[in-house]
Amino acid sequence: MARPILTTNLIIRGFAADGQSQNNYLNGLKMQGNFYNDAVIDPYMLERAEVMRGPVSVLYGKSSPGGLLNMVSKRPTTEPLKEIQFKMGTDSLFQTGFDFSDALDEEGVYSYRLTGLARSANAQQDRAEEQRYAIAPAFTWRPDDKTNFTFLSYFQNEPETGYYGWLPKEGTVEPLPNGKRLPTDFNEGAKNNTYSRNEKMVGYSFDHEFNDIFTVRQNLRYAENKVSQNSVYGYGVCSDPANGYSKQCAALAPADKGHYLARKYVVDDEKLQNFSVDTQLQSKFATGEVDHTLLTGVDFMRMRNDINAWFGYDDSVPLLDLYNPVYTDFDFASRDPATSRPVPDFE
Repeated sequence: MARPILTTNLIIRGFAADGQSQNNYLNGLKMQGNFYNDAVIDPYMLERAEVMRGPVSVLYGKSSPGGLLNMVSKRPTTEPLKEIQFKMGTDSLFQTGFDFSDALDEEGVYSYRLTGLARSANAQQDRAEEQRYAIAPAFTWRPDDKTNFTFLSYFQNEPETGYYGWLPKEGTVEPLPNGKRLPTDFNEGAKNNTYSRNEKMVGYSFDHEFNDIFTVRQNLRYAENKVSQNSVYGYGVCSDPANGYSKQCAALAPADKGHYLARKYVVDDEKLQNFSVDTQLQSKFATGEVDHTLLTGVDFMRMRNDINAWFGYDDSVPLLDLYNPVYTDFDFASRDPATSRPVPDFE
């Protein structure tokens, strides 16, 4: 079955590097995810993305050995920057964005940057839409050439995040028993599937050079991410061994099991709160003819995710005939205890 793409998923040297594996960073701090709640930063709001491969990734603290992705937000500039963009594309893509930055005084002690984006499009799958609205105000204070304090914030709302589902290999990678394949816009979900996400982040980046030897840096961020979804998704055709306990599948004739899709559902509301701070002290010194740079530091992170979720299991959703699919709304409020169960909170 194909995995849905609603978040940023990376594999570096064979190891996962997404939010839940703790290897997605923004401005040097982990973007910790949990369950279905992963924050997503739009690329237009970024100055650059850095990929750290192998052991060098431990400079950012706890991480998997493959490496990590560190995204860097756009920062205020002392030179005027004025940009407005408009985009149109396939799947009814419409996007507009703006990026403004400048110094607020003649000396460049104070500067600002304001970046924003609005986008809507149809997903590849039928009946799935994508909507995103984001804004990122930033402010920098440079009292001298040795001190820099930058306030960073990011606010994003996605009323619709696109397609969430699992496509079977039958009809996609392999043909169905009748030799045909599913259309490329096939969507196995209910007509009233929804998935929304809201993100809020505020924090700062501070560095001060005491002298030629010592420099201190600190990054801090508080993030609050909310997701809400009502989703019916596919779980393989009835001939798949994973559906061996389904009473609906067992009632089918053997010849029909290869074209009937078993489905399940999830109802999920989450609120994730994450506080992160990382403090570093850099020391430069020499022993004889050898120069050294020593980096020491300590980081702290606290994450809590309040989850109100139900999973529907075998026989919680009617089968879907892939030869002649009929789509209807699903009663997500039913929550039959015989075929579904709740999910606990994580902290």
